[in-house]
Amino acid sequence: MMIRSSIARRVAYALPPRISRPARRVGTYLRSWRLERACRAAFAAEGQSVRQPVLFIAGLPKSGTTWLEQMVEALAPHRPWILPDATGHEYRTGGSHDFDLPSDFPDRVDGMLTVIKMHVHGSERNIDVLCRAGIRPIVLHRDLRDVAVSYCHYVGNTPWHPDHGPYRRLSLTERLGRFGRELLPAYCDWIRTWQGGLERCNAIELRYEDMLLDPHGVLGRVNDHWQLGASAQQQSDVIEAYSFKRMSRGRESGQDDSKAFVRKGVAGDWCKEFTPSLRTLYGSICGNLLIDLGHESDHAWYSESKA
Repeated sequence: MMIRSSIARRVAYALPPRISRPARRVGTYLRSWRLERACRAAFAAEGQSVRQPVLFIAGLPKSGTTWLEQMVEALAPHRPWILPDATGHEYRTGGSHDFDLPSDFPDRVDGMLTVIKMHVHGSERNIDVLCRAGIRPIVLHRDLRDVAVSYCHYVGNTPWHPDHGPYRRLSLTERLGRFGRELLPAYCDWIRTWQGGLERCNAIELRYEDMLLDPHGVLGRVNDHWQLGASAQQQSDVIEAYSFKRMSRGRESGQDDSKAFVRKGVAGDWCKEFTPSLRTLYGSICGNLLIDLGHESDHAWYSESKA
């Protein structure tokens, strides 16, 4: 999947935004139709032998959802699928983190053996839709300061992204300031909405940082939650196959390629990019949440003057 995506991405990068954006929108519908056929064929072949036919991953952009999705696909007979409605919403509004699933979503995924990765929030509507479909989500999140750095690099280098035009004209520091003012509050709310709905929809919560530190432990939790039945050896093989070095075509974790989708593969990159004013801005918005999530133990990272 990474190889196919990389080829498509290189082609899209070479096109001007006025062409790449509509082309990608049309391509999304065609790809969704093709993937749905594969998901239904997988269900016909193996659907009766699985406990969870629909594996749903919710996570904010640049939070490790693609990495988790690909490892799950390698462990299970499930095939990927995308909901084109969410892509349309992203192009209209600039993101899909506030997207509400259509009420007929359970009917649309019925008879599919699929892994679905989306950026949708944990709204009352979305929780209700997932519950009606019998879907037990996995919610993945990441230190929002690192999300901001990755997002700003990605958007500035991605011609088809709705915010590419405004972001590419700014320095990284200016991009981070814009992200903090415009997106960070909504991203904080995104995490809180899912935390409030985890128990109701039988979901579990994972952190990207834990995936880096203990991929075997995290993948084991995923395996147990969705009752995939993968052996310890199968999980180890998948972790090796989807290591940062393999996915980045040879780079070691921490080696930066700002134009690559798999950019750096580390936690804490924000420390090198945040100015004192950015620390103050982000601290005023997400300081308490970072403590609640275990990323910080106090407010010293922004309340104390740092060069």
